[in-house]
Amino acid sequence: INSSKIINLPTDFKGVSGQQLSRDEVRSRKKKRLKRKRAIIKALLSFMLLFVVCLVGFVLAITVFFKVDTIKAKGSTAYPQKIIIENCGVQVGDSLLLTSEAEVSKALVSALPFVGEVTIERELPSTLVINIKDTKTAAAIANRGQFILINDEGKVLNSKADILVDGVPLVAGVEVESAKNGEIISFKSKENGDILIEVLKAVTR
Repeated sequence: INSSKIINLPTDFKGVSGQQLSRDEVRSRKKKRLKRKRAIIKALLSFMLLFVVCLVGFVLAITVFFKVDTIKAKGSTAYPQKIIIENCGVQVGDSLLLTSEAEVSKALVSALPFVGEVTIERELPSTLVINIKDTKTAAAIANRGQFILINDEGKVLNSKADILVDGVPLVAGVEVESAKNGEIISFKSKENGDILIEVLKAVTR
């Protein structure tokens, strides 16, 4: 005889089968995944919107705002401010943020031989400041009754100087092949020319 008690369940009791519980878990997990996807999509959309706003702001800053209204030049004793501004390659109305220091330097060094180093500063919202460091005359070479002035790198500063500046050494024993303002001087003897430049660099530096 089995002495275990028999428990009679009420007729209205509703049990939860293993299959039913599994379906509930699946639904719950699907809802969680859907929430995560929505959160990720929302985050991506917010990021894209922020990116577009920043991009539009950047483009406006470059093309509409911060345009050059004033150009200043300082540091040069060889050229007046007006000459530097006229040859810098930048015009009023150009984008201040897009103004290239390399391009400004290239334009000035090419057009104005005594310009050595160039840096620029941007003073928002609309001022461009050009800083000039003049190059110095390192030597003079007599040539057809005039003097060719060069710096310590062989750059021609003045190809037809009438007067020899005090304190500038006069070089003898070299023959010039070509000398154009703003360009490197060329000698008939490359070896002699290289020696001269080396000596000038050693003396001036």
